[in-house]
Amino acid sequence: MDKNEVLRRTRYKESAPQSTLSDAVQAKGHGGSRRPAHRVSATITMHQAQNVLRASERAIACNKPFNRFTTLHFSALGIAGGRDQWATQRYIKLASDWMATRGCRMPWVWVRETGPKEGPHVHILLHLPPFLSADFVRRERGWLKQIREESGAGLLRSLRKKGASESIAIARSLSSYVNSPAFYHVNLMAVISYLLKGAAVETITKLGLKCRHHPGGEIFGKRVSWWQERKT
Repeated sequence: MDKNEVLRRTRYKESAPQSTLSDAVQAKGHGGSRRPAHRVSATITMHQAQNVLRASERAIACNKPFNRFTTLHFSALGIAGGRDQWATQRYIKLASDWMATRGCRMPWVWVRETGPKEGPHVHILLHLPPFLSADFVRRERGWLKQIREESGAGLLRSLRKKGASESIAIARSLSSYVNSPAFYHVNLMAVISYLLKGAAVETITKLGLKCRHHPGGEIFGKRVSWWQERKT
């Protein structure tokens, strides 16, 4: 992830128009099914892109909107490319289980990419209650070290020096969806567009995403995943 690019894309004025998230979700397309674990994909499908947008709407509807954008770099973590899907799912499991012990659900979506410079990496959008932020960050370092160790790569002593992860708050603050909702919605749409830049040009155009197509590389297994509401 080019952090400066994301920050630049999310620096909108307070007077910017509301996000077109609902309009994007309603855009028509043929969609597509999730690829089996043994398949290789080269792009994000219409179905996957729409489900990312719907997941964001569901998170907002249950008052747990996405407010943290994280990228995990698996080469920096020392995790082999063939294990990056497992590592992503393990991260989500550890984070959401910890959040549950604090009485909070953790809506999330992720998109895996790879490239000649950065290698395999994953972009994650999730909801993090502001009052849990400091504790989450401390725990996160331990989760990443645990994931590396469980992968068979051994213990990683320093995450910062290795550049294993990067995180930013949507619209510069985890509380922006409360304190500045218009600013938050525009920034959220910019970040979601960045996540979905690997979709085909036709999909980007139909959904009104604020990005240009950028290849996300060939991905083995799941390219995109999103949270599901628990049925009661």
